[in-house]
Amino acid sequence: MDLTTIDLGFVLDQLHDKKVFLEKLLNKANSLTEKDFNTALDYTLREDVDLSVEYLKRRDKKEEAVQLYEETKKYVNAAKLCQKYGWKDKAVKNYELAGEIQLAVEVYLGVSYKTETKEGKKDYSLELTTAEEKGDYEKAAKLAKNLGMINKAAQHFKKAGKQEEAEELLKNSNPLLAARVWERNGKVLHAINLLSRNEFFDEMCEVKKKANDFLSAGNSYFSRGKHEEALDCYRKANYSEGIEKMLKHLGRTEELILHWEKTGKSDLLAEYYEEKNPMKAAVHYESAKNYVKAGDCLVSAGKNISALKLLIDHGKYEAALKLKLNLAKDEEEPTKVLLEYCHERLAEEYESSNLEKSLEHYILLGNSEKFKKVANKLSKDHSAKGNFKKAVTYAEIAGNNSDVLKAAIKWLE
Repeated sequence: MDLTTIDLGFVLDQLHDKKVFLEKLLNKANSLTEKDFNTALDYTLREDVDLSVEYLKRRDKKEEAVQLYEETKKYVNAAKLCQKYGWKDKAVKNYELAGEIQLAVEVYLGVSYKTETKEGKKDYSLELTTAEEKGDYEKAAKLAKNLGMINKAAQHFKKAGKQEEAEELLKNSNPLLAARVWERNGKVLHAINLLSRNEFFDEMCEVKKKANDFLSAGNSYFSRGKHEEALDCYRKANYSEGIEKMLKHLGRTEELILHWEKTGKSDLLAEYYEEKNPMKAAVHYESAKNYVKAGDCLVSAGKNISALKLLIDHGKYEAALKLKLNLAKDEEEPTKVLLEYCHERLAEEYESSNLEKSLEHYILLGNSEKFKKVANKLSKDHSAKGNFKKAVTYAEIAGNNSDVLKAAIKWLE
């Protein structure tokens, strides 16, 4: 058939199965006149977009072929065609439009890869470690490649003597661009994971920060020894423990104290000031409700009466009695009054729970009426329990001679 003398449009209009004719005509696409080519293209558009693309490809109209797929929203086909022509950016864009995000990522990564390290009973990460330990570098390279670990895969290929494969892999891969595809499509965890696998730690931290995951970013910086960056992230995360750890690590004492004051860490402030400034320490210990330590600090600051009053106000009578006081002359009398008050309160409190201790405090007070009454009760209690030796002792303290005698007789029996 001499196509140069025939009106192609007229012929196609007469045919029932135009597609079969156009498929056969495809092999002659390069020899068609521009007019006939455009006619054939027009008819293929009505029949089959893929056939239209084939016509465009035969005439090396690459951009028009891709554009046709894009206009008809066949984005995956457009992406694959772009990959064939080496147009990575355009391929990625089309895969994204198709919602095929992993395929878009893999265009930049240069390999297909597993986003998860485990599938059922298979643990690819463990298999990789085992291959590395055994020195099976070719297997390790393939496993690393399968996990999208480009740099590690290249290193293992080199160790296995596969220099060309290593270079080819590195040349065709850009993990940073691949991770950005995940990130801009809302798959932040996949982006972080891919960056981590390829040891782009700073970039990984930036992704975490943009996602407002400052705590995780801070931890990552800390593990890499980047303490200033970690501190900045912990502050943005309002992570008090991390801020404290970093300030200590960096030796920034003044900032640490300000941080403790801001966060109400009275116990830590008190510990810090205990030797440097006992009065300040006492204030912070009191805020932390550690009244015993507050009392000790007041004594260290020479405030004996204040220490006693603080402990008494908070019912810490035994702690008050245990204070090691170095009294000035004018402190002796008020101290005596306060200590007597402590003995009196303890004696009364122990009457219902521990008569022996109650007796000790009444004796120290010199309150004979009270201690005799308590001693007499103790004597009777021990006698009733058959503990006549103790009954004799307490009867003697009570000055009850008849009870002493009775208890002594029972004891001797």
